[in-house]
Amino acid sequence: MKKYLLIVALAMTGCATSTEDESIWSFKFQPEQNFDWMPNELTWQNNVRNCRSQPQCNAANLFSKF
Repeated sequence: MKKYLLIVALAMTGCATSTEDESIWSFKFQPEQNFDWMPNELTWQNNVRNCRSQPQCNAANLFSKF
């Protein structure tokens, strides 16, 4: 009976830690994602001014960095 209880306890512990370890490792090795999608303040203001001066404005032009 003791052997059966020990095997069951080890099996339950092994199953519980394997999914936890996988999620911890997958989190640690994920590359850090930095989204820099906004232009600097001066470029943003120029893009808005240029867009307003046109008869038809494309919203994608507002986020142009160059």
